[in-house]
Amino acid sequence: MADSALSGMPRILLISLLAVLVWTPADARWRHHHHYHHGPKTAQHDSAQQSRMLVPPGWQRQPADPNWPVERYLSPDGTGSFSAYITPVAQEPIAQHMKTVAFVDGEQITRLRGERSWIEVSGFKGDRIFYRKSVLACGGTSWHEIAFEYPAEAHGMKVFVDRAANAVEINRDKGCPASVATSNASSNIGEQPSANQGSGAQ
Repeated sequence: MADSALSGMPRILLISLLAVLVWTPADARWRHHHHYHHGPKTAQHDSAQQSRMLVPPGWQRQPADPNWPVERYLSPDGTGSFSAYITPVAQEPIAQHMKTVAFVDGEQITRLRGERSWIEVSGFKGDRIFYRKSVLACGGTSWHEIAFEYPAEAHGMKVFVDRAANAVEINRDKGCPASVATSNASSNIGEQPSANQGSGAQ
């Protein structure tokens, strides 16, 4: 879904995407309360807290790949993965990108949903479960994307998949240039799936 054409994208944008995937409104209220009563925390401390909320305990952030600017985490045994990344819309037509997200050889789709500005897909790849979501963001200039893959027998993954799926949707214009985020703030009403519908992941 992404290739070396992404190598020039600012890494700070990817870090911002990772942050908004974690800090939902409820989390923000908790963070404010915690900060007020216990004093300021360092950026490293905040980053560690974010990671623990975003992926299961023990999952580790992977070294950066210069050919693919992506935030990627692996489970301790290497069988589970989570990725958050950004793809420029100019890289391929919107309809074609949605097809690229949805259809991958060797996968059995069990759930496929989408509208004009987002698409999500989940299913099986052999004995593994996959989930991907791509949201048109930043005034239609980029895709904010997430992907999970893990063994079908893994337990407790749905809460992490649902959290990331909901957050990438409602925060589609975070981490964008200020002018883009402001001009596009009202354009997404009515295009988002209900948060309580969940991702469909197992």
